[in-house]
Amino acid sequence: MAGRRFDFDEHLRRTLEAFREVQVELSPIAFNDGKPLDPIALQRAVYHQVKGRLNSQMTISAIRQVAAAYAKPSATSIGLR
Repeated sequence: MAGRRFDFDEHLRRTLEAFREVQVELSPIAFNDGKPLDPIALQRAVYHQVKGRLNSQMTISAIRQVAAAYAKPSATSIGLR
């Protein structure tokens, strides 16, 4: 049983590492020389470049998280109206 847990932990570790590597690779593209790409524009620009490293849902999540990291906060997201 302990061997199975190790295999699962190793698989999870590799998956998380691949997720992080995709995010690091996409970061300069998302930054876009100070004009950050929105999630859809970033997805269109890079999906085919990174697909296959993760399942499609995780690939989209990585793209959206990177885009969100560079997004300017909107007035509603910081409580201003």
